[in-house]
Amino acid sequence: EGAETAVLAARLAWHYPHGAEVELPSKLTATQLKGRARDEEVAEGTDAPLKTRAKALAHPRFTQEELGLTPAQKGTALHQAMQFLDYARASDEAGVVRELDRLVEERFLTPAQREVVDPGLIAGFFRSGLGRRLLAAPRVEREFKFSLLVPAQAYYPQAEPGEEVLLQGVVDCWFEDGDGITVVDFK
Repeated sequence: EGAETAVLAARLAWHYPHGAEVELPSKLTATQLKGRARDEEVAEGTDAPLKTRAKALAHPRFTQEELGLTPAQKGTALHQAMQFLDYARASDEAGVVRELDRLVEERFLTPAQREVVDPGLIAGFFRSGLGRRLLAAPRVEREFKFSLLVPAQAYYPQAEPGEEVLLQGVVDCWFEDGDGITVVDFK
């Protein structure tokens, strides 16, 4: 009995040697690296508390017309414009105006969003060195989704060597030219 009890006790006392890795997430989003709590909740498959969700709800259109767009909504409008503009037609301010009007006509932007997007700002970007490189690039991609395996220790120091985590995200824009690949974040 004593030997059997010792064997059983040894088996019951056994600990999985990779227990720390079990606690590590297998996926990480680029947005989580910025520390946005809501995106972390989404990545974990949980819902935000009701008070967080309530803040995320859009204001009715009539209040937008009365109060104007919030700073966040203005940023979203500029982002959408940069996402959907035909860059080849937006190299000067008149072209940007025509493109913004087209985006409203094709319902990529609301009239309220169109009103807050400054065509001069966008034209100024395309006149900049970065903007000129983007316009001349043979390959331009927008809203580019990526997934890649990265060493887990880069984000979780407690991970064992050789462990990997899937990093996912979306790049607003990237282009390839003679200097390599340049990533552009529409802010």
